[in-house]
Amino acid sequence: MLGEGPRQCPCARFSDRPLFALDADTLDAKADGVIASTADELKRTAQGQTVTVEGHTDDQGEDAYNQSLSERRAEAVKQALESKLDGTGITLQTKGYGESQPSVPNTGADGQPIEKNRALNRQVSFTYTPAAEVKPNVDTGEQLPDIPEMEPANGAAGATSGASGGQAPIASGILTPPEGNPGSELRLDVDSLTEAGDFYVLSYSFRTADGSADEQALAGDPANPEALHFGQNPETTLRSYATSANLALHDDQANLLARPVTAGGSDCLCAQNGVKDAAFGEPIRQLAYFPKQGLDSETLSLRVAETGRLEIPVR
Repeated sequence: MLGEGPRQCPCARFSDRPLFALDADTLDAKADGVIASTADELKRTAQGQTVTVEGHTDDQGEDAYNQSLSERRAEAVKQALESKLDGTGITLQTKGYGESQPSVPNTGADGQPIEKNRALNRQVSFTYTPAAEVKPNVDTGEQLPDIPEMEPANGAAGATSGASGGQAPIASGILTPPEGNPGSELRLDVDSLTEAGDFYVLSYSFRTADGSADEQALAGDPANPEALHFGQNPETTLRSYATSANLALHDDQANLLARPVTAGGSDCLCAQNGVKDAAFGEPIRQLAYFPKQGLDSETLSLRVAETGRLEIPVR
């Protein structure tokens, strides 16, 4: 995803900085380096694949106009990338989502705009299946360390507008801050767990449990992995950013543990957008790929770092 925040998400989407000004579909003067690094990442991880370039906007303007603007943004990035991908077998296609899939809320609970979030949502993302080696899931052998089971989330499932486009999440729970973390309780909604070849694709979102906007909701000592809701981010410059890298799927019956797969040179968060400290009353969407080999049970346990676990059905 080309937008402000973490530099890459090699799983399927990655980000860098805003490349478009408000109401613009022309790449800005700082785009060349970002386009070059994006091309390098696609060469490493998407050889021979069809990659969808997805355009997004913030919530300013009419829906129809934003839809057209998002399509033009996607096309601008596609044209900038194509000449750099010659000989890779990569085919680029475009799709616009308008303002329908914000990574972070455009407005707060009081209805007032959050300008820095609007900038995050003026972006382009890339969707493809990561071309990474699928390692067999780990036979944990001995009993895994016990971590707290999440309390059920209050209210009807699906009361939030998560990444599932308004459909009810398949599982919801409350992620309590680990010991030593002064941050907020988070509501975690698992929107879907779907099969994609050799992978399970987990789509989930989180928000503050009480629906407030909290600038310190994810507060914790970045040097202490056990004090962060999602554990320590593997990217050294992003230690305290929310990450999916420390998630795991556990098949209790087979006693197999699957961790997220990444593509490219390093681990990074498998997320549409990473955030530091802040959480909101609206969902922040996340994404992760797991090797599905050996995970045959109808229910799997989602383990979020050492903070909490949630049972989720396989559909």
